[in-house]
Amino acid sequence: EAYEEVDREGVDYPQTIEKKYVPTKVAEGYEEMAREEVGKQIRIIYLDDKAETYIFSQQTQDMGQHINTEDTKYEKPDTAYGKAYYCDNEGERQIHWDYGGYVFSILGDISKEEMVEIINSVISEKGES
Repeated sequence: EAYEEVDREGVDYPQTIEKKYVPTKVAEGYEEMAREEVGKQIRIIYLDDKAETYIFSQQTQDMGQHINTEDTKYEKPDTAYGKAYYCDNEGERQIHWDYGGYVFSILGDISKEEMVEIINSVISEKGES
C-alpha cells in the first residue's frame, strides 16, 4: 500500500493553531536556528555545526498530510502521543503523528530514536501535555 488514508470526515478540528506545542528536547549537537509561523503551520528549524538540519512542525488537520510509503522503509513506533508514522527513504527521514486536532512532523538528519525522544518531550508552550 503506497499511501495510508485516514477518514476524518465529520470530526471537528481546530481551524487555526489555538494551542502551540514545542519539544523540550533538542537532538544532540543541534540548536534552534529559526521559528516560523506561517498561516496554519508552525516550524522550528534546528541546525548543527555540520550544517545538517531537522525541522519540527505543527499544523492544522485541514492542511492535509500524505505519507508516501512506496519503496520506503516504513514503521509505526509507539510514542507518548500514540502511534507515529516513520519513513526512511534513502536517508531522508521523517516521522508524523497527530494529537489534539493537530498534525506534527519531524523531518531531517537525525535518527528514528532521536525523533521518538523529541516527540516524547513535546508539551504545550504553556507547560501542559
